[in-house]
Amino acid sequence: MLVRQRFTYLFQNVPFSINVIVGKAAPVIVEAEFVSETEAEDCEPPPFCTEDVSARIEYEAVMLAESV
Repeated sequence: MLVRQRFTYLFQNVPFSINVIVGKAAPVIVEAEFVSETEAEDCEPPPFCTEDVSARIEYEAVMLAESV
């Protein structure tokens, strides 16, 4: 079973989204893509600012993996 969750971030005023995919038998897969500001405003949860994107990605992946 794979679980996918999309997070939208605003980093240095550039919106992008990250798909975190985890599964019991699969490694964590992270897909990142830049998105338009309109897409970022429409995403849930809303964008937030972070200076340490890699730490946030790791946190979200661990939290999602624990829920699988």
